[in-house]
Formats: sequence, C-alpha cells, structure tokens
Amino acid sequence: MYKLTTDQIQEINAALKNVGVYYADIRMELTDHVASTIESEGFSGDIETYVQSHKEEIQQLNENAEAMAMHRNLKAAFIETTKPGFWLVYLSLVALGEIMIRFSDADSAAISTLACAMVVVLVAAYNPVFRGNTPEFSGKKHYKIIDRMLVVACIVLLNLYTRTEQHQLTIILSATIGAAGYALYAATKTQVAKYKSHYYA
Repeated sequence: MYKLTTDQIQEINAALKNVGVYYADIRMELTDHVASTIESEGFSGDIETYVQSHKEEIQQLNENAEAMAMHRNLKAAFIETTKPGFWLVYLSLVALGEIMIRFSDADSAAISTLACAMVVVLVAAYNPVFRGNTPEFSGKKHYKIIDRMLVVACIVLLNLYTRTEQHQLTIILSATIGAAGYALYAATKTQVAKYKSHYYA
C-alpha cells in the first residue's frame, strides 16, 4: 500500500490551511482523513493540486468538524460546572457578599461581589494559556463567544441593580457569573492540554 512521507503529510497540513481550514485541531483531524484517502487512492502527484481539486469537499468536512469541535468544547465547559472548583468560587462570592452585608452595607456588598465576578470573567477572557506559541485551536473561538456573553451579563446585571437595588439577587447572580467564568477558564486549560498532548506530543 502506498504510504505518504512525513514531509507529504506536512504539505497536506499546509494545503488545508490554504483552503480555509484554520484551526490546528481540526486541520490535524482533516490531515489524517486526506492522507488516508490519498494513500487508498494511490495518488502520487502534487499535494497542493490534490487538495485544491477537492476544495469544496474539504470545506464541507471543515464545517462538520467545526460543529463537532464546538460541541466538544462546550461540553468540556459544562463539565467544569459540576466540579468542586465551580462551586468553591460560587460559594466564596456568595459568602463575600453576605459578610459585607453584615459588616458593611448592602450596596457595597452587591457591587463588590459583582466586581469580583467581573475580574474572574476578564481573567477567563485573557486566556493566558492561549498566549505565546500555542497554535490556534477551535476552543479559543468558542470560549471567546461565551466569555463575551458573560461580560455582557455583568453589564446588564449592574444596570439592573442600579434600577432595582436587589442586593441578594445581585450577589447570587454575580456569584453565578463569576463561577461560570472560572469554569470557562478551567475548561480552556483542560482543552489546551489535551490539544497539545494529542497533536504536539
């Protein structure tokens, strides 16, 4: 059976990027798929020409792979909400609000809890594990969308509080947003570790 060389597989990876397969994890999956197809067909011509001639098919595969990656990334974020870290952040923020109500005032308690939640969300938005030489993975796109939604939620909650002054509700919702931000950050670290071990071991 015809076998591709390492250089040819790298050519497939580069060619896929040229036809719009942007994210590294998806590109690696499609590289395996295209390599297997080329080997089974016994194709021995120019790799770039082969990929370009199958551009529409590859782009459809890319769309399907992105949909599956989104499901995988969102599932990872949801799983983090069932772990102790999520509840530790949630209960800590609620406790902070309750302590401040007792020893300070309700306004300071609500605003401080919301501010702490915003800090957690902004740390998740920064995604330090995505910095440096880490390749672009699909999770970065999906988690950025969620984090922006959490930022908007903080702004909406602040606006709601200034109108209603519902201290307890603001504390509880702030704690929920902050815990969600932590879950997002934890999921980011988990997914990037998996990506690196799987694709760049």
